[in-house]
Amino acid sequence: MSRTARFLLVVLMHGTAALCLAQPAAPADTARPRFAIGSSHTALGFMKLSFPELDARFDAAGLPRAASGAGALGLGVDIRPGRLLVGGGYQSLFTPNQSDASYRTRMTGGIALLDLGVALVRSQRLSVYPIVGAGVLHLSLNVHERGDIAFDDGLATPAREIDLSNTSLLFQTGLLVEHRIAMRGAEYAVSLRFGVTGAVGNGAWRSAEDQVQGGPSGVRSTYVRLGFSRPLSRRRDAALPLAGMLGQAVVR
Repeated sequence: MSRTARFLLVVLMHGTAALCLAQPAAPADTARPRFAIGSSHTALGFMKLSFPELDARFDAAGLPRAASGAGALGLGVDIRPGRLLVGGGYQSLFTPNQSDASYRTRMTGGIALLDLGVALVRSQRLSVYPIVGAGVLHLSLNVHERGDIAFDDGLATPAREIDLSNTSLLFQTGLLVEHRIAMRGAEYAVSLRFGVTGAVGNGAWRSAEDQVQGGPSGVRSTYVRLGFSRPLSRRRDAALPLAGMLGQAVVR
């Protein structure tokens, strides 16, 4: 990861943790979980990916393109001071392999994002938040020459397979629509998030521990995610999950 990306994420981690921990302790009568305090959620979604420059490079090399769509599974947490929403999450991306008679291309990845939103609608059962966000996108590409081989032939041709990875800053804008449900004395919510994302520049391309020069520019995407949420009892409960999710991006 570039120094700029690491610096941004460290600042976001410290800032978010400080915001959560700086909140005054909740009075005893507000200790029960409430969405007005914050929430944690799991989400399942889909991303439509656009790699114009990467696709052109693969076409020129005669290789199958990377997948143009990805399933997404992740976790997130947020705090809600007044009409504001400050949150973050981590999404793992899953894509189908792309192959032809000679080669197979595989792509995996993950996204760590910090979100900021302001309530457009905030009623007892429904909330709507326009959201902007920034974070880090990490993608791994593997290209493998297909076909059964003898063991010694594999040792003689290690270039049959190459691994490439890209880490880049990412920005997003979207909309969160959340509908809350009361069940057996507890409160839950289902949510729908959708929007667009874009990576900044070419990012940092690598092959294992080595740098790769002249890599293509980053991905653009549209996304939709269906989430299931539970409320928080205290804002400070969000500090550790937020720091851990953003820390995954720093480690990468």
